[in-house]
Amino acid sequence: MSREPSNITRRSLLKRSAAVGAGAVLAGPALPDFADAAKRGRINPLKARPGGLAGLGKLRDWNRYLAGLGARHTGGESQATFIRDLERGMRGLGWRTERRFQSFDRWDAVSFGLRVSVSGAPMKPMPVASCFPYSGRTGAAGITAELAYAGAGKEADFAAGDFRGKIAVIDVAAFNLPIGLVFNPYFDRPVDIDMSLPYDRSWLAAPPELDAARAAGAAGVIAILPMVPDDAKGQYTPFARKLQGLPALLVDSEQGESLRELAKASGNRAGLNLMARRDRGRTSSLLAVLPGAGRDVVVVNTHTDGPNLIEENGPLAMLSIAQRMSAIPKAKRPSTLAFYFATGHFADGVESSGAYLTEHPGLAARTKAGVTIEHLGCPEYVDDQVSSFTRTGKPEISGVFASNEKVAAISQAAIERHGVTRCMTIKPAPLFFGEGAPLHEGGIPMMAYISGPSYLLAERSRKVQLRRFDVRRMAAETAACSRMIVKASAAPAGSLIG
Repeated sequence: MSREPSNITRRSLLKRSAAVGAGAVLAGPALPDFADAAKRGRINPLKARPGGLAGLGKLRDWNRYLAGLGARHTGGESQATFIRDLERGMRGLGWRTERRFQSFDRWDAVSFGLRVSVSGAPMKPMPVASCFPYSGRTGAAGITAELAYAGAGKEADFAAGDFRGKIAVIDVAAFNLPIGLVFNPYFDRPVDIDMSLPYDRSWLAAPPELDAARAAGAAGVIAILPMVPDDAKGQYTPFARKLQGLPALLVDSEQGESLRELAKASGNRAGLNLMARRDRGRTSSLLAVLPGAGRDVVVVNTHTDGPNLIEENGPLAMLSIAQRMSAIPKAKRPSTLAFYFATGHFADGVESSGAYLTEHPGLAARTKAGVTIEHLGCPEYVDDQVSSFTRTGKPEISGVFASNEKVAAISQAAIERHGVTRCMTIKPAPLFFGEGAPLHEGGIPMMAYISGPSYLLAERSRKVQLRRFDVRRMAAETAACSRMIVKASAAPAGSLIG
């Protein structure tokens, strides 16, 4: 499911007032002292010791640190800090580490804003939820042009009108399929999940590519998200798209109501500003290896880039599990463990977890199974698409995508044993979501734990990130993933192939 130039720090981004009007700067308040000290390399907040899994206090501290780093855009300062501290933590546990670097074309928003003029009246600021990542950029003065409505933003929509030199307004459709059609469980359907309810998570409502708008000669695009303001705010969507070559902003459904009508009428104009930096970026994966008694390997993977702590705190669960594995004597560890922290989940042109197969072919050839860990500690929030985005009191639905029935049995037993409720073990067809997919496609029997709350892609303040986090849920999920790793390690080579 879910991809900062080094001289621009984006820490707790997108307070509403910073997104209103031209020249909204993405800076935010100062980092908490411990996170700032971590960025300067004075301390390592991810220090770990061999022993058991991390307790609730340590998990809380680690996630507070992660939230304090702010958005970890691919190749940015915050992501580099996170990778550095993860490497220190893994080395401190006695694991051998290795970095591999990739270069790519990086795009980062610096400031953005929107102003609207009705029938020639003076321009007035309109709140903006976010910008379209890797869309395009304007000069400091921005662009001012007539508004024009372009429906869903498809080629046929743009062919139906004249959009040359205009700012196109498009509607993003909500994803609204029953849970039972989205997920295909191996075993009995969970009694605590109503499979007939819609799986309408906001990260699935992504704006289309802007090729049609660019071909029609549009000067810019404003996309209306099907989300109330608190849900739409800070959404880093769509992600991992190619550079679009056209500046675009995102607004919530509340602002979209009036903007849509203005765009359908004539004589209304907008001023769109999107300042962004483009350069050649560089980012690294991190491999940590702990030798076992045998030559066969179990890979555990996730990614390090993301817009908030949920996306992605999988590395913190892996660090917790590494503590436990480091305390076991080598003779009692049947398999070598390869913990692979990928990059590139949020940038086009960077290979993410699939790079494990190409960067480390020797290890990959000996890998008998794998576990992917993504998006832990998620409470469920529901957008009523009218006025509220509220917490339901339940954990977010999650699942383990399993490559075959043999590893499915292991993952199902693990989630049941550790009380991971509202979770199912899912068949790889029709879809295998997340960072486990490239390894599954590479022939490794995978168990990929993942959840996808509506706020998965939202760049928000540290306070909001932590409010949308449940440490007890993360502890249970981490314990279940640890058990999957232990069981896969103990299985004879070749026995888990479906």
